[in-house]
Amino acid sequence: YAARFANWRQQLDRAIFVGVPLLGCLMPVDALNGEFAVFEKLRLLSGGDRLDVMRMASSMPGLLDLLPEPRAFENAEQLFMQTSWPEASAPRQRALQGSLNLKAAVARSPLLERVTVILSAEHGTQRSLAFRGRELTSGGFEYAGDGVVSAHSAYPAWLDAPAFRVAAAHT
Repeated sequence: YAARFANWRQQLDRAIFVGVPLLGCLMPVDALNGEFAVFEKLRLLSGGDRLDVMRMASSMPGLLDLLPEPRAFENAEQLFMQTSWPEASAPRQRALQGSLNLKAAVARSPLLERVTVILSAEHGTQRSLAFRGRELTSGGFEYAGDGVVSAHSAYPAWLDAPAFRVAAAHT
């Protein structure tokens, strides 16, 4: 918003971020592997197969933009290489590069000067990625978070903003 509108400071006094994954999260990995619950329901309703869901997910820019920041998640740098993904459903390299470039833009957004964060650190949240050739999985619910977004992603160490903790899970 701040990047698109020059007069944003006159229009926006405060932004409230509720579990916003500023450093990304691992949920897109599950979605791109056809294992995300919402996409599984879409597959069942449409009568399609898992590969259809994976191809659909790989074409969604907003989903790709949620991929985890490489410096914040172990092995995440590989997610931004098309050759790391299953060949039949790999996101385009240009889209992966765009997602990677967005990470720096988010970190330097002037909007963050007016943010208040609400986050949960009460629930196990995915931490790890494993690659076996072009097969990749997420797992290891070891980070504190809301079950989807880790606390370290919702409130990065570089963020200087008021924060409030809640116990609720990401729903």
